[in-house]
Amino acid sequence: MSFSIPAVLALLLAAAVSGPAEPARAVARLRELAAERLLVIAHRGDSSEFPENTLPAFRSAVDITSELVELDVRQAADGTLFCCHDETLDRTTNAAAVLGRPGVAAATLRFDELRRLDAGAWKHQRFAGTRVPSLEEALALICPRALALLDCKDVRVEDLVALVRRLDLSDRVVVQSFAADFLAAARRLAPELTLAAGGSGTLTVSHLADFDRCGAEIVHWDAQDLRVEDLAVLRKTQHLVFVYTVNHDIGLAGAAALGVDGVTTDDPNRLKGLLRLGHVRR
Repeated sequence: MSFSIPAVLALLLAAAVSGPAEPARAVARLRELAAERLLVIAHRGDSSEFPENTLPAFRSAVDITSELVELDVRQAADGTLFCCHDETLDRTTNAAAVLGRPGVAAATLRFDELRRLDAGAWKHQRFAGTRVPSLEEALALICPRALALLDCKDVRVEDLVALVRRLDLSDRVVVQSFAADFLAAARRLAPELTLAAGGSGTLTVSHLADFDRCGAEIVHWDAQDLRVEDLAVLRKTQHLVFVYTVNHDIGLAGAAALGVDGVTTDDPNRLKGLLRLGHVRR
């Protein structure tokens, strides 16, 4: 279902304006940064050069001075939160060889079993021996110098909230999900957290109602699907707007020129270089 800007504003602008009186600390910082420059979001870390969702990729992303490091969060059978995008382990580890069968779901293994896997050699032999990191390890590396964007795949929201609070990192993380119910539960449990609603396809009034219901301050949308008029609506509803996953120079320049707040890319070093040279600008 498509929509017009006036119709959306009539339905949702009042609700957006009357949202939480005090923004979460992370979103306040992001608004400050976005007012100054385009935010560089390292997709699964510096995944163009390093194995995705690993400590070397996160370290490189931070060294590049990415404003945010995006990572995927799953939960092991013993409850440990760890970093992995896919539901199964075959693409980014040697799980099939170690476990003797392909297609093993990551969530069915304990974290000590996940630690046995090589999460680097698939990218290049020089990364052989790289291990699947826990979320706690990832945050310890990222959060002193950047914000972490946690794309939650299959996670118990109460366990995520407990970890973030124990580490005292509520002001250094953004919790993202493509499921509005997950975000709504996170908002109820931890109103101090900054929430990002991920999505793709045509942006509709129903999506915007979900953003309002779950209290998402950030919309992170597929760059191939977000239209100019969508961006105008999200500006009116006071959302920060991120787009994913953009790797080509023309796409990076176009996203910046249209005024998005942040761009998620596999190659944060390239985007930082283009920004320094003035080839990408808002």
